[in-house]
Amino acid sequence: MKPGDLVKISPRPFLGRRETIGMIIEYDDTDYADLIPAKIAVQGKITYVGKEYIKPLKKNTHVS
Repeated sequence: MKPGDLVKISPRPFLGRRETIGMIIEYDDTDYADLIPAKIAVQGKITYVGKEYIKPLKKNTHVS
């Protein structure tokens, strides 16, 4: 995954406890232990979400 990709986020308490769709702003590919959360724009706000809670929405969905 890279910045600009659309992702599906598992239900999180701070996002209304439902699956949502967001766009990656910052994502660290060198973090193999998934300790650094990804910075994602969701519902008009920017938030940090753990990488284990995000899944790519589709292949090749990069938005520029």
